[in-house]
Amino acid sequence: MTLLLCACAHRPEPADLILRSGKIVTLDPSRAEVSALAARGGKVVALGSDGEIASLIGPKTTVIELDGRLAVPGFIEAHGHFLELGVFRTSVDLTKTRSWEEVVETVREAAAGTTPGSWIYGRGWHQEMWDHPPSPLVEGYPTNGALDEAAPANPVLLRHRSGHAAIANRSALSATGFERGSKDPEGGKLVRDTDGNLTGVLIETADDIAEAAMEAAKARRSREEIAAEIARNVDIVQQECLSKGITTFEDAGLPLADIDLVRALADDGKLRMRLWIMARDTNTLLRERLASYRLDGAAGGFLTIRAVKRQMDGALGSRGAWLLEPYSDAPSTSG
Repeated sequence: MTLLLCACAHRPEPADLILRSGKIVTLDPSRAEVSALAARGGKVVALGSDGEIASLIGPKTTVIELDGRLAVPGFIEAHGHFLELGVFRTSVDLTKTRSWEEVVETVREAAAGTTPGSWIYGRGWHQEMWDHPPSPLVEGYPTNGALDEAAPANPVLLRHRSGHAAIANRSALSATGFERGSKDPEGGKLVRDTDGNLTGVLIETADDIAEAAMEAAKARRSREEIAAEIARNVDIVQQECLSKGITTFEDAGLPLADIDLVRALADDGKLRMRLWIMARDTNTLLRERLASYRLDGAAGGFLTIRAVKRQMDGALGSRGAWLLEPYSDAPSTSG
């Protein structure tokens, strides 16, 4: 009987994905650039030359030929608002407006295609970026008369680019419960003209109250409608982020109810990028429920909840930031 002995080298487990023939930036000073990369289970398992990585190619490995193109690690958005970006992309975009008149005309166009009674929400205006100041002008801001004329059948709420102020038309003020005799809410301000009339400009917590009124109106929809809207917005945001190389997004503050909906999407495998979320809700809810929300790399590493968002003051554009001295363009306030 003849015994045959075979000394066979152990073949490494094949990679799921290989990038090769490119310029791959590793961020490792000892080997700053390589031509090939192998990944398995969503993690990089090898870096090197095309030849060094070739042994990791298996029958089911996806091989992408870079043909000399550059590949870098995904960007991390360190402070953003994931769901708000989705709302922004499906709302009235005011970031490119260069005058109050242009803002009003944009709202007029939106109102023409909106069901009467439905809220019109926009964001992105900033009075210091306009070509000329509006008239009339109160404390550096426009007044809402033109909004009333542009959208007489709809509540309108337009948030300042900073996110710390807004302007609302009379319908939105009424829905919020703000009227001529209303007191400034704690931590906020209702801007008034010299006759004591509300101009529609809402600073800090006054803006929050108006947005809460809008959200309360939207919350009267069915849970299925709300979940479908969030799923659509998540898809829109993921597509935009991934198209720009952002693969991880740190959300700076979500209510627990929204976190529940995002977690359901994560559990269903609907996240295509990593989310790292801060919880931001009332003290009562956080005290009662926060402990059950902590997550580390759930849903295959795509969802982490590890912080609480709180803030003490506001932003410069809304003059809500708390300064040691009065604002140069508004000496009556230091925020």
